[in-house]
Amino acid sequence: MNINLDDPKSLRQTDTSDMLSHIADFPNQLKKGWDDIQKMALPSYFATCDRIIICGMGGSGIGGDLVRSVVLSDANKPIEIHRNYGIPNYTNRKTLVIAVSHSGTTEETLDAFISARDAGGQLFAITTGSELERLAKKFKVPYYKFEHKGQPRAALGFMMGAILAVFKKIGILEMTEDQVIKAFTAVKDYNETLFPDSPHRKNQAKQVANDLQGSLPIIYASERFTPLALRWRGQLAENSKEIAFYDILPAVNHNFTAGLDFPQEAKQILKFLFLKSKFDLPRIAARQKISAEVFDKKGIAHKNIEIKNAENVLCEILEMSLLADYTSYYLSIINNVDPTKIENIDFIKQRLKELE
Repeated sequence: MNINLDDPKSLRQTDTSDMLSHIADFPNQLKKGWDDIQKMALPSYFATCDRIIICGMGGSGIGGDLVRSVVLSDANKPIEIHRNYGIPNYTNRKTLVIAVSHSGTTEETLDAFISARDAGGQLFAITTGSELERLAKKFKVPYYKFEHKGQPRAALGFMMGAILAVFKKIGILEMTEDQVIKAFTAVKDYNETLFPDSPHRKNQAKQVANDLQGSLPIIYASERFTPLALRWRGQLAENSKEIAFYDILPAVNHNFTAGLDFPQEAKQILKFLFLKSKFDLPRIAARQKISAEVFDKKGIAHKNIEIKNAENVLCEILEMSLLADYTSYYLSIINNVDPTKIENIDFIKQRLKELE
């Protein structure tokens, strides 16, 4: 099917719930989340924690994952993402537990929040309200409530901005506030190049979406940028309804790369995406290049995805995340599916309720 992504009518007919407006609001969300937390008075004991655990699922959890990638090389204490019920056994009064649930009703996150409280952990919550807000009030712990009506994955800016600000206030984020705001401004400028009124010949997201049409994407990233690969996979799944996978360098070169021969038919639809970062180790860049040579020998398509003008890791991660949003959005138009609806996930949630 040939879809003209420069035709606004095609977008309006498919995007009936206006996912586009939420994606385009990403820079504003970042600034709002950052500013709101900057105005909050957080407990001084947060800065004395010896470990940070961020609890969240799906679109709520990925914000913490991406911020962890930003601070990973400078952080002086462990930071982990918890996507499950309960809480690790080593959680104690020196553990800062940040629970993130857009809806405030995510059962795994609520269970983790309660478990963290029982373990004596330091608690902070990020939500639009509902049960998580009620628990934060009941436990008399600080929380950040933001306003957003839409899917959790479309509120990434609020959650990333808020977590970045928390990390800044407790001494985890070493960037200056001016550097952070400069990165937000760069994202805002990049956002304009991905708008629908930016023509295909100049629009990176439209170009990548067209390249992915009819393919089975497998996303490669370095271990540090695993959350970016996860975000790309998740956005392609939820927005584009596209089957996609991801794997991590260098580990992938020690196993998965061996299995590129069968089935032969798969080679016709596979497309490997390399999420390239100027901040990766030189040996990772070498592995990407050599992996591409292997794909060429096997007749398998591949494509590099990169942000060429990013001044720092924060800017690169923010812009690469935004590119995933727009690419998956334009691919949903090509696939003729509403980018907002998530019928399979809704079905699972409903069936789980029936089993209670």
